[in-house]
Order: sequence, then structure tokens, then C-alpha cells
Amino acid sequence: MSVTGKEQNKRHFIMNYFFVERLQNNIKSLGEISKLLTTISSEEILLIVLDECRNAEMKLSDTVMLNIVIHIALALK
Repeated sequence: MSVTGKEQNKRHFIMNYFFVERLQNNIKSLGEISKLLTTISSEEILLIVLDECRNAEMKLSDTVMLNIVIHIALALK
């Protein structure tokens, strides 16, 4: 199998073809985490982490971002 086209289109194809299911599982996990928390939602934690990463000019993968949110949620629990 080979993929041709613009670099950005190749990357989108690879993400969709190989990683969409994992992304859906991550979103489901985020919903499960929200059930554990009573004072703050996992979405709020995610937004805070995203803002801090942008301020620090850090680029993290979705999986790393989810792991950070999970660790913060567990620490809060």
C-alpha cells in the first residue's frame, strides 16, 4: 500500500485510518473520568492543561494529554 498526495493529506489519512478508534476510546475514557470527580469536570481539567501547554509552547499528543488529565483527576480524587 502506498499513499500519494500532499503531506498534510497523507498525515490526515494516516490519523483517520490508524488512530480514529483510539481517539474515540480516549474520549470515552474522558467521560468515565468525569464520573469520578465532583468539584471539577474532566473537560475543565483538559482546558486548563491545553491553556498551560499553549502558554509554554508545548506540543503534546492526545494520548499524553489524556494521561495528564487522568493523573490530575486521580490526584484531586
